[in-house]
Amino acid sequence: MAELRCLEWVLQSLKDLQYKEIIIGTESQELIEAVKKPSSWPRFRVILQRISVLCSEIQMVAFEAETCAQRWKAAILPCFGWPCLVT
Repeated sequence: MAELRCLEWVLQSLKDLQYKEIIIGTESQELIEAVKKPSSWPRFRVILQRISVLCSEIQMVAFEAETCAQRWKAAILPCFGWPCLVT
């Protein structure tokens, strides 16, 4: 549930900032599945409906599965001036 709330906040914030194309990277395969097939997650129906509406109001929203190591390299290494090569 926390990941869904975070996703809703991110989408709302980026929509408010008028972003048109968004790629969400997450290591949570369950989050991706919930967004793709909300009917399989009836317990979270209300928040998934809100997320669906937000996605429909943004020109392009994509989801990418990532590993923790990929996120670390992408977020931390550039801060130190190191090249970031995610393999």
